[in-house]
Amino acid sequence: MSNHSEPNIVLRGGLFDGKRMRVGSQAPVSLEAEGKGFVYRPTADLDHEFPTLVAWVLDRTESR
Repeated sequence: MSNHSEPNIVLRGGLFDGKRMRVGSQAPVSLEAEGKGFVYRPTADLDHEFPTLVAWVLDRTESR
């Protein structure tokens, strides 16, 4: 069994636009920077720049 560390999503919109990462579920992803939370949600679309990755889009920002 191998450890799959390759990214499977790319974030679109907001501060983290273009960030590639690996997720194991369809739960929204929240990342923090500059005192704000950036929440990304999954789409059913493959990304145009990285066609093997699923695009997740910025859903909202939250004050932290």
